[in-house]
Amino acid sequence: MTGSMKEMHDVHDILTCPVGLPNGEHTNATKEGTVYLGGQLKLVNVLFVPNLNCNVLSISQLLDESNCVIQFTNKLCVL
Repeated sequence: MTGSMKEMHDVHDILTCPVGLPNGEHTNATKEGTVYLGGQLKLVNVLFVPNLNCNVLSISQLLDESNCVIQFTNKLCVL
């Protein structure tokens, strides 16, 4: 999910989709598109949530779509 359209491609309107936020509030996603992360790495079906002030990445979706391996430590994330 993202609150910024500047990195999104192939954007199209969707039926509003409810999104729960960490602070307990709710809002709606209004669009969907593709985000290119570099090289041939891309995420499809990324939801655009107006006024969301961060980007939320699904590690599970990234692994499913990219055939990558991710390793986390207490100070580092390696893709």
